[in-house]
Amino acid sequence: MMYNTFMDKIKKNQQHKVKILDMTHEGTGIAKIDGFPVFVSNTLTGELLDIHIIKANNKYAVAKPLKFYQKSKKRTEPFCDVFHRCGGCDLQHIKYEEQLIIKKQIVESNLQRIGGFNDLLVDEIIGMEKPYNYRNKAQYPVNEGKIGFYAKKSHTIIEHDKCLVQDERVTKIIEYFKNQEISHIKHLVFRIGDDKLMLIVVSNNRKPFFDIELLIATFPFITTIVLNYHPNETNVVLGKENITLYGDGYITDQLLEISYRISPNSFYQVNKVQTEKLYKKVIEFAGDTKNKTIFDLYCGIGTISLTMAKDAKKVIGIESVIEAVNDANINMKENSIDNCEFICNKVEDEIINLYNDNIIADIVIVDPPRKGCDRVLLDTIIKMNIEKMIYVSCDSATLARDLKILCDENYKVLNIVAIDMFPHTKHVETVTLLELK
Repeated sequence: MMYNTFMDKIKKNQQHKVKILDMTHEGTGIAKIDGFPVFVSNTLTGELLDIHIIKANNKYAVAKPLKFYQKSKKRTEPFCDVFHRCGGCDLQHIKYEEQLIIKKQIVESNLQRIGGFNDLLVDEIIGMEKPYNYRNKAQYPVNEGKIGFYAKKSHTIIEHDKCLVQDERVTKIIEYFKNQEISHIKHLVFRIGDDKLMLIVVSNNRKPFFDIELLIATFPFITTIVLNYHPNETNVVLGKENITLYGDGYITDQLLEISYRISPNSFYQVNKVQTEKLYKKVIEFAGDTKNKTIFDLYCGIGTISLTMAKDAKKVIGIESVIEAVNDANINMKENSIDNCEFICNKVEDEIINLYNDNIIADIVIVDPPRKGCDRVLLDTIIKMNIEKMIYVSCDSATLARDLKILCDENYKVLNIVAIDMFPHTKHVETVTLLELK
């Protein structure tokens, strides 16, 4: 159907009465006006309402809700007073049990639509018992005297009094800085482990410009303060230079009885409760690892590597961030583990080096960023004929793309499970087990 014939009917600022027919993979409602698709924010399937068109082109329109005539029983009152403006939690208006159902459907939809896996079943999603105050990392942008989070699809800062997915201590520190001179601050970043809290002040100024002693006296639970010097205007939050102003310049956290050192720039999963569930699933999928060699690709500070090292013959972790690799080596030493090797290099380059040196694993674990695995990496894994592969993913769309590549060659998917690492948001983690055909 040629939708541009509707452009005279559907224009910006118009109002229409619609019924929500379906939802996108991001949790946005889908309506149709004479067959023309309209995406309506903060709505659920089956709801009847008046909408206001805020954008229209010849393919689709975008609208916001005005007046509801029929609401879904799956709807709930958002717990945040800036929910409709903040770009953080997309699914607050949906009961948590339904959020889990939607997220599992998102994974299944991407597997079918992108990967072509029409018969692949996803295990029941693993949710949280208490899906609040779960984040151990927070990044607050600072601009024009405001501290908060960015509005949806913009760099406009939305201030708020309390964010219920963050640690309560973070809110208190943010309120403190709202009454301080913040013109030199670009971001306030928090990292939390066990009972330790790291404050990272990202600034275009190398010298401390705030009262460190007063800050520590006001918040004695702060165990270290780091000034991150970042003069460049980029979308990357942290610069490369860290200056420790108080404490050790890092924190520690314990996962599954292993202690980890976390530096300002190191990657670490943001939800400890769910991370332990995820790692237990990785252990389950790996099965018997006695006398086996394991590759841990995109290994970060070595969390999966050290978790898997107990029974393995050897674990080789690869990570491109030198600070994370340094932390991984310290973590190995401090946990009295001696059968891991951590290499700092791009994963797609180092895997070729291992292949050329005829170093082959029995099990390979990949935990790539949102963009998924590099094609060179996948091709090399295929050449290696590694018996078992475990793919940890934070984006089921790129997961589906990569699984299609692997399964078009010599792998088959045995199991896939979704884990809700980010309650009230559209994001969902997955763990997939593959074996050679």
